[in-house]
Amino acid sequence: MRRRKFRTNLNSFLVIFIAFIIVLTSSLFRSCKFNEKHEIIESSSSIKVLFTRYDEIIPNIKFYIDNAKNSIYLAVFEIGNEELAKSLINAKKRGVDVKVVTDEQNADYKGLREIIENNIEVVFQNRQSYMHHKFAVIDSEIVITGSMNWTDNDIFLNDNNVVIIRSKLLANNYLKEFEQMFKYKKFSREKQKIGNNIIMIDGLRIENYFSPQDKPSKRIIEIINDAKKTIDFMAFSFTHDRIAKAIISAYERGVKVSGLFEKRQISKFSEYEKFKNLKMNVYLDKNPKNMHNKVIIIDSFIIITGSYNFSYNADNDNDENVLIIFSKEIALKYLNYLNRLIQ
Repeated sequence: MRRRKFRTNLNSFLVIFIAFIIVLTSSLFRSCKFNEKHEIIESSSSIKVLFTRYDEIIPNIKFYIDNAKNSIYLAVFEIGNEELAKSLINAKKRGVDVKVVTDEQNADYKGLREIIENNIEVVFQNRQSYMHHKFAVIDSEIVITGSMNWTDNDIFLNDNNVVIIRSKLLANNYLKEFEQMFKYKKFSREKQKIGNNIIMIDGLRIENYFSPQDKPSKRIIEIINDAKKTIDFMAFSFTHDRIAKAIISAYERGVKVSGLFEKRQISKFSEYEKFKNLKMNVYLDKNPKNMHNKVIIIDSFIIITGSYNFSYNADNDNDENVLIIFSKEIALKYLNYLNRLIQ
């Protein structure tokens, strides 16, 4: 009787032990590869941040174009700078696969015409919405994005930020976005979700969203709602009431808010007067040209940037991309940059 009871207890123990090993192995596998949010781990990558009027933009971008070996896929709202256009043309001549997507309303730029004349295939978006991206993917592993159009004004006169990231996983997201527009001629609400919204690069968390399929405002509002101490922003256009309400709610619970608006975009639809009336620290840009950034910095740690203006059109109609970077070091660069623009 005792032997039977012992055997029963031993069997029960073995079943529990095997189940524990299975659960532990599964958990370890998930922690290495992905979790329920489809988080993917990647190493040996790098992130570079540049600011127009302060950093050497053209030499940095040319470096990646001139060293491209296989492919350059460009989706930019305005393409006018002739030096970058020549680099793309030279890349095409040495056998690199160069393809371009842009918005039809900007078809008259000289740089773009030279690209077309040199047999680089260009797809135009001709709908009422904007193909408002400003990104390039080089050799399926380097992503160049941010708020900057490839024009003389945006490079030399306007205030913009440029983010250069080496990551095959992130590049794959942008390649899928590019393919929908270039290959399948799908824009705006015709596009499908890409997935893989969360990627780890050198231990840093990066989230990646596209408009309109991902409705980036949802995630932006979630992050604002979690703000503990500070919200700083730079906004070329800020007319999105729900994002504004989230910032106001944070301000009312004690979060310090500071923001810079482009003065030419102040209208009855802008959130500027609303914020100013609540005694927030908001400022109008002093650049005689445009402050073209679209940036929010949360708790000196989370940076939201990309082509996405804080507007309903950007959320619901335009082709846009958003990066959310979790990094104190990179956040500090943006905060120092914001302080330079405010002074």
